[in-house]
Amino acid sequence: MDIIGTVYRVTKNFNSEAMPEFIKLDMIREIGFTHMRVGDGVNSLLQMAGLCAKLCKVVESAKSGALR
Repeated sequence: MDIIGTVYRVTKNFNSEAMPEFIKLDMIREIGFTHMRVGDGVNSLLQMAGLCAKLCKVVESAKSGALR
C-alpha cells in the first residue's frame, strides 16, 4: 500500500509540461484500481506487476495517439 501511495503522489505532482494531463489522469485511474484491489486482499506483488504493465500501456497508447 505504501508503494502504491508513493506512485500516486509522484504521478500527481509530476510536471504537467513533461506529461499531458490526459495521460496523468489515466495513470491515476489505474493506480486507484490497483489500490482498491490490494485493499481487497488480492496478491499485492501481482497487482504491482500489473500496474507497471498498465502504466506502460497508457504511455504507449498516448505515443501512438490512441488516447486522444
